[in-house]
Amino acid sequence: VAKTEELLVREDAWAEGDRHRLAVTLVRGGYDCDNQAHCSSRCEGEEALYEHKMICPFRPVSCPNDGCPCSFSLRQQDKHDARCAFKLIDCVLECGELVMRREMKEHTLGPCNMKGVQCPYHDLGCCDPVRQGDLPNHLTQNVDNHLRMLFASKSKLTGRVGDLERWATA
Repeated sequence: VAKTEELLVREDAWAEGDRHRLAVTLVRGGYDCDNQAHCSSRCEGEEALYEHKMICPFRPVSCPNDGCPCSFSLRQQDKHDARCAFKLIDCVLECGELVMRREMKEHTLGPCNMKGVQCPYHDLGCCDPVRQGDLPNHLTQNVDNHLRMLFASKSKLTGRVGDLERWATA
């Protein structure tokens, strides 16, 4: 049952024509007696009908987000907008970029300047928290510390190599 409900909620589960035919069948069959899914207004004449269509909350509209193929009644626009995969939203890491909802994970794991990264000198002891966009500044500002870490590591390795050479010749 849950799987079926999930499919019914997904916008790409049915072609738009199939959804429209089902909606018409349900409305004509009396399944929407309280007018939650269709307009019950009756209009006298073409002009009245035209005017009503301009203000009717059930009039069909297309999603305003670039790339989104969905259409729905105006009444459902806010609900759709709250979950539209094509909507541009602020980056969740607050980098200042607008990103399509469906591309947020890719953005935050990839090019986002606010993504946390390890300093290239982390294995040598630099444990400073660094954001991807701040890495060049971090490297520039910490040249002395990083060089000390490199020198200490080189000295340690030189000592180990010497120990191994002594052990091998003994």
